[in-house]
Amino acid sequence: MLELTEAMTGIAKLSRDELTDFFRNIKNERDMKAAVIARAANDLEFFATYFFPHYCEFAWNPFHKEYFNDFVYGQRKIRRAYAAPRGAAKSTMVTLIKTLHDVCYGLENFILILSSTTPLANKKLKDIRNEILTNDLLRECFNLRFPKKKAGESEFLVIGDYGRTYFAAIGRGSELRGIRYHQSRPSKIVLDDVEHSEEVYNEKSRRKTEDWFNEDVQKCGDTRTSIEFVGTVLHKDSLLSKLLHNASYEA
Repeated sequence: MLELTEAMTGIAKLSRDELTDFFRNIKNERDMKAAVIARAANDLEFFATYFFPHYCEFAWNPFHKEYFNDFVYGQRKIRRAYAAPRGAAKSTMVTLIKTLHDVCYGLENFILILSSTTPLANKKLKDIRNEILTNDLLRECFNLRFPKKKAGESEFLVIGDYGRTYFAAIGRGSELRGIRYHQSRPSKIVLDDVEHSEEVYNEKSRRKTEDWFNEDVQKCGDTRTSIEFVGTVLHKDSLLSKLLHNASYEA
């Protein structure tokens, strides 16, 4: 890990043009792999375009640019809320690409993914699982693997060269108190589209979601847990709308 940290420090200072020249002069596969790993650690945009070109066919939108700008390698105790229109590839960036970055560099022990329903949360977990299984470049670069032959639908463990990460997917309103993986509470919680497009118009439903978030979600981690909330504002009094104006959350 010390060697990686030293390499990250040097290669992170290179401009895009300098980086292109640097890569062009690399003569062997081992050195190229080391350079890619070092650069992608601090450069989330590079990580996305290099390992996920199939998701990065179009120009970055304002949400992506903001997300890249906010990223700091290894930062803990994050409280962030992001709002963007439907179709802005929010889930792709936050719930798929960034959590896989966390896995690759061993940045999180336990990632909890929450959505409006359990099937939707499981679908997001399935996308992560599929990338690990089918993205040969990513898998081979970081030696990603599942310890079991078949990864679960709602939970699984991923192991790589820099650590291991446990994933769990749960629907809105579920009991979260005391949730653990061995001794670890969730180190990162991603709330992705947890508000339902119809239920959000019901005041009682909004209050129930807000109570669940305050009493369960925010208390199920520890003092170092990060929370990221991403979605589309569906109502002026929605939970996301309130978090965007909450001083405790960056937005």
